[in-house]
Amino acid sequence: MRLLYRSLILLFMLIAATSATLLISGRAQSYLNPLSALGFRWCENKPCFHGIVLGLAQWKEVENVLSGAEYKDGRELVGQVNNLAVRALTGGRISTSSGPDSLSIEQRDYVDQIEMNVQFGDVILLYGAPCRAFYQLGSVIVLVYPTMLIQRDSPERYLRPHLSVTQILLVTDDFNFNYCEKLYRQGATWAGFQPIQRYE
Repeated sequence: MRLLYRSLILLFMLIAATSATLLISGRAQSYLNPLSALGFRWCENKPCFHGIVLGLAQWKEVENVLSGAEYKDGRELVGQVNNLAVRALTGGRISTSSGPDSLSIEQRDYVDQIEMNVQFGDVILLYGAPCRAFYQLGSVIVLVYPTMLIQRDSPERYLRPHLSVTQILLVTDDFNFNYCEKLYRQGATWAGFQPIQRYE
């Protein structure tokens, strides 16, 4: 009888452990990072947007991704991807033999400060910890990556993972460009989610 009880207890524990594993696995598989849902990925070991890899992508490739694509001033291409406004820019003139130097992605109705459905925590889950962070103009929080800036326009006083992102800027790494080095005088080395004074 004692052996039967032990067997039943062992069976119950095995069923409970299996159910918990399946539940956790199901939740992990059902989670899609909001950044991924918007088209952000890793391409060629750096952040990209809908497969656009700055430094490799040509203007025609960017144009094909955007709806309502329109060239302006010979230096930029503007358009939309779903509810996002996208600007591809170059420091020189647009040429068929080159591509954009930077890509700015923000909520389409930026005038009303509508935020993307993306939070700082989502960015860190996809791309890892930033190298630096800074707070400027009394209302702008920026997370710094080697070829990407993540920005929130809000007078928050504490850097938290649930704060929503308002703009993402991707740049080419041509000429050894690196925001972590270029902006080394601004803010401070990443030290986690803390009061914003840490990064002023």
